[in-house]
Amino acid sequence: MFNVRLNLYKQRYFEWSEQKKAIEQIFIWMKQTVSPSYHKTCIAVTANWKEAYINLKEQVNQGRFISQRRIKDEYDQHLRSLKPSTRDLEAWITKWEELLLEAERKSMVIADDVLDWSTRFLDAIRPLDDAWTTAYEITIEEKIEDGTLTRRELANAFRRNLRKIRNRRPSRIYRGSFAVQEERMDDNSDEESYHYGRQPSRSLERKRGRTRSRSRSIGPPRKKKNQGPEQYQTTRPVCEACEGWHLLQFCYYLFKNLAPEEFIPRWGPRMRAKKFAEDHPDLVKKIKKMHLEEGASNAQVRSRSRSKSRERQESASQKTQDDKTIEGSRE
Repeated sequence: MFNVRLNLYKQRYFEWSEQKKAIEQIFIWMKQTVSPSYHKTCIAVTANWKEAYINLKEQVNQGRFISQRRIKDEYDQHLRSLKPSTRDLEAWITKWEELLLEAERKSMVIADDVLDWSTRFLDAIRPLDDAWTTAYEITIEEKIEDGTLTRRELANAFRRNLRKIRNRRPSRIYRGSFAVQEERMDDNSDEESYHYGRQPSRSLERKRGRTRSRSRSIGPPRKKKNQGPEQYQTTRPVCEACEGWHLLQFCYYLFKNLAPEEFIPRWGPRMRAKKFAEDHPDLVKKIKKMHLEEGASNAQVRSRSRSKSRERQESASQKTQDDKTIEGSRE
């Protein structure tokens, strides 16, 4: 019996010694790493590591409300900081993930509500690529409603689109380049010309004439005052399916019912659109459904307009008959 208790005592004494050594090491680490001002006011005033830890906690603890308010303000400021001129978009996405991770550790609503952080993220990146953002928002609509969308999935999807955004960064456009650009587009475009309704106009000829007259005039042309560099920048939507200059929902290669009779499809865009439809069948179905709903609403509008015109014609004919009857009675 004595030997059993002796062995138990030795075992517990050994555990106590190991814990004491570990605590001493922690206390030494606190003394070496803490700020000198905190060392004087919190650690040097006591020899007990517990009291020193309590002093440090009371000295530097901000409170739950203050820390959550700081995270929320920083998160809101970070979302507003994204501009089309932002260069390091990868760093912006990483910072967004870090802020939401910190908010999740504090059990904040901005990190737990999938609808809140997903919609705010999409609204922030929409000025960079409106077409891609709208298409992707339709794709993840069900996941947002179910609450199964993750921040990593959303961030990685935007990272994959960064290359296209960098390639489409707006550049400075000089005087006279619009006429050349529109002329080339008139020569080379097919379905885009039908979508945007561009036709050769006299205004283009007048612009070219003014450009040539300025080049022949003596002296440099007068510059407009208060003309910032943003007036020379422009962005245009790019179709995710055929890579044409139009929105995805107006692509003739995906939705052949929208194409006019004169439209002649090309092999390259047709194959790209076919591959896009195979990779994103749900998105194509949703857009087709949207087209059907728009067609039904337009049909109702046309039906109402036809009925109104028919009523006007009937009323006009009735009025004519009444006038003839009155004239006959007078005679």
